[in-house]
Amino acid sequence: MESKEKSVFQTIYRMVIVDGDVSQKELEVLYKIGVEDYNLTQEELQQCLFSQSETDGDPVTDVEKVRLLYYLALVAWADGKVEDCERSLIESYVIKFGYPIDNSKQIADYFLGCVENGKNFSDILNDLN
Repeated sequence: MESKEKSVFQTIYRMVIVDGDVSQKELEVLYKIGVEDYNLTQEELQQCLFSQSETDGDPVTDVEKVRLLYYLALVAWADGKVEDCERSLIESYVIKFGYPIDNSKQIADYFLGCVENGKNFSDILNDLN
C-alpha cells in the first residue's frame, strides 16, 4: 500500500473514532471505500489502520482533497447522525487543505449536506466545476 493511500485511510479512521463511539456502520463505510475505490484487501486495510507508523501522504490536488472531504462526510453520516466533533474534524481538514478559515464551516456543511442528500463523489465534482 502506498504512503498516500495509507494516509487517506488513517485520516478516515480518525473520523471513525473521533466521537469515541466506533460504530459498525462507520467501519463498513471505511472498508467499502478501501475495497471498492482502492481495490485493497481487508488484510491490507487492517495493516494500515493498526500500524503504529504515521504517514505523510496528504492529498495534493483539488480532486484528492475533495475526495477525502467527501469520504469524511460519508463516515460522519454512516451512523445516521453527525456529532460536533465529527463536523470539527472535517473543518480542520478544510483548513489544513488551504481553504479559507472563514469558509471552513460552510465547506464542511456543504460536504455533509451532499452526503445527507445522497450525492456521490461524481455529483460533487460536477457541482464544483
